[in-house]
Amino acid sequence: MALRPIIYRSCNFLIKTKPCLFCQTRQFLHQRRDIRPPQSSTFNLDGKNNGKELQRREYSAPGPKTPQAKRNAIDTQNRAKFFDLAKTEGLIVMSPKLADEIIADFLSEYGDGKGSGKTVLELAEKHRLKVTNITELALATSRIPTKGMPGLPQSHHQDISRMLLVACSKAKEPVATLHILTAVFRAPFDEAARNIANIFKPSEIQECRKELEELAYKEGYAEAMTLQGQFLEKEGKKKDAMKLYEEAMGMADIKLKNAPKEGPRIAMPLTPPWNILGNLLLANKDPTAQVRAKEVFKKGALEGDDPLAYYHLASFEEDKQSCNWLQYMSKAAASGHIDAMYQVAHFYLKSQAEEQGQKNVNPDLLEKDNTLTEALNWLNSRDRSMGPIALAIEWFEVAARGGHKPSMMTLVEYFRKSGKIEEALKHLNNVLKPPPKGQKEEWPDLVREAQIMLRHGLE
Repeated sequence: MALRPIIYRSCNFLIKTKPCLFCQTRQFLHQRRDIRPPQSSTFNLDGKNNGKELQRREYSAPGPKTPQAKRNAIDTQNRAKFFDLAKTEGLIVMSPKLADEIIADFLSEYGDGKGSGKTVLELAEKHRLKVTNITELALATSRIPTKGMPGLPQSHHQDISRMLLVACSKAKEPVATLHILTAVFRAPFDEAARNIANIFKPSEIQECRKELEELAYKEGYAEAMTLQGQFLEKEGKKKDAMKLYEEAMGMADIKLKNAPKEGPRIAMPLTPPWNILGNLLLANKDPTAQVRAKEVFKKGALEGDDPLAYYHLASFEEDKQSCNWLQYMSKAAASGHIDAMYQVAHFYLKSQAEEQGQKNVNPDLLEKDNTLTEALNWLNSRDRSMGPIALAIEWFEVAARGGHKPSMMTLVEYFRKSGKIEEALKHLNNVLKPPPKGQKEEWPDLVREAQIMLRHGLE
């Protein structure tokens, strides 16, 4: 079914016919049980004047009867609610009414065969918007909940979102191009990305690839250069990819220079060049490559404030109990890096003196870093609940909630030794839970160990 009239029909407009004199005067008669004033509205579905007019009388407008009409009515209601929420949350800049109007105008022009990129540019100019704002509208449209009902056609919101995004890409809007192709690149290993990528036609993806190449090679967008490098690397062109990553690094400052400064929050997340380039260099055991890898991660961490870069930068610290190591790893942990949480928790666990009940820092730390030692001693000088052990348990618990089974097993041992058997059993049962659907078990040895412990008991 053609998409062009969908928005119009869902607004309950009727085709016009020229009324007779009786019909023209009948609307002014008193209507029992209807105290609303008569209303009229005109709308031309095909944009052409056929010489036929229709008086719309709301009191006589029939409700939706066909399955498609019912679907259109549901979609209209869902759009109004979702766009209102999206406006409140700052996901779109226009009102729900204007958002619907833009979609309707776009579909009308799209159906008339005009270039979709040109249409988007005209709409942006007409409503004094940036093309990025229309990309935001397209992304929001893709998130409108689809209410599946037996006997009704599927919602067209995904198709509308697809057409708008492709049109924005053709209009040289970088966020649309990067969103589409990031989803395509990640589709083989990311279910969310796969769901996005699957709505686009192969021909549309090829068009977006051309736009990406222009952004990378002609416009110098660092994020486009990085994504283009990922595609080249996937195609086996590692040297060409490395060159693009290095160029992207050269154009990167605290935020990626010449790249979209603040993309829509619901767009696909982009990988910065330092993480990709750094990992490639880490795989090369040549000392020169290792030195360069540290430089790359340091730039990403200290200038880009990237948590993953902080995690890798910490790995270059030979002393795993130094102030620098703790600072870098804590940055990564605080940003949600699960293994970083585990590493920080172990740091605090080891920082406590081994002697039972002694509230001092481990003597091994005393000669290494006075600043760190003073901070840990301050923790111990407070109530026991504020000490390093308490911090360690907190980090282990946060990591465990994120599905990190080594942290769960550490908590099992800690609570077992503390005599809190019920708490230990809770974490032991969590170890036995299967991984999320579609994922392999990352720690099968720990699962077997947990099964044995459960059989023999924790007493």
